[in-house]
Formats: sequence, structure tokens, C-alpha cells
Amino acid sequence: MLDANSLDLSGAPEYRKKATVLAFRQETGATYDKTDSWGTVQEIPDPHYLIVGTVQWQSRYVGGRIIDGDVYGCAEKEFHELYEPTENENEYRKVAPVRALQVKEPFTLDTTTRDGNVEVRGAKGEEGDWAVLQPGGERQVIKAATFDELYEPVPEAVGT
Repeated sequence: MLDANSLDLSGAPEYRKKATVLAFRQETGATYDKTDSWGTVQEIPDPHYLIVGTVQWQSRYVGGRIIDGDVYGCAEKEFHELYEPTENENEYRKVAPVRALQVKEPFTLDTTTRDGNVEVRGAKGEEGDWAVLQPGGERQVIKAATFDELYEPVPEAVGT
């Protein structure tokens, strides 16, 4: 299995999120069970934001919004650098693009925030999943189907 921690993602193509999220500030740190989607748990320091993914093509409505069921955390400082509020209460749009490579073999990747906090150790990716570099330096695994549904190329990056 490939150790993707050594991949250089700094020159990878840029992508941006299509969907918005719901986010709620949390005072204390938390551990989120992400074993089904990330292959392990996510440990978030305090304070942070609890993020609930939303997508327009699902049929489950909560408070007038469509929820995709994905729940995870983001450290408060990084959240404010990556997201901007929409006109709806607690709804945010990720404005900072990510850099990503689709990996052609099974791999592992540690999710580490810019301050060195390891949120997910040895997250597992399958052939075709994506290794993603967030603007602040955080690296993560995103499943192929999820990436394709949630991200689109940054227009300037098309055809490059």
C-alpha cells in the first residue's frame, strides 16, 4: 500500500467545493467517528466548528436544507480562513480552493493540520480516491465518488 504522506500536492490541480455546509461553533474538542468514510476517527481541538455536509441532489431535508449526512470538525482558525457565510443562518461556502491528485493505487495518508495536530492517522484510500491538500496545509483522503460529487475544477485550471 502506498504511503501518500510523501506525495507532493503543492502543484496539483485546483478544485473548489460545489455545495454549502451547515456549521456550528463548539467550545470543546471532540472525536468524530469517521471509520466508514475515512477509515479512522478525527480528533479536533477546542474550539472548533461542527460541520454538516449539504448537497442539492439528496432528498433528506432538515430545517429547509438538504443534508448528506457527513459530519466532521474543523479547527476554528482554519474554519474562518476557509469558509464564508451565506445569506442563510449557519450556512457557509468553502471559498478557498484545494489541490488534489487522484491516486491510482490503494494508499494511506495522515491528516495533519498546519499546527501539527494529527486528526486522522493512516486514513485509507482505495484506487481512484483523492489525496487532497487544503489551503492551510492540511492533507486528507476523499473517496472518489464523494470528490466527484462535491468538487469541480477551478475555472482557471481547466485545460492546464
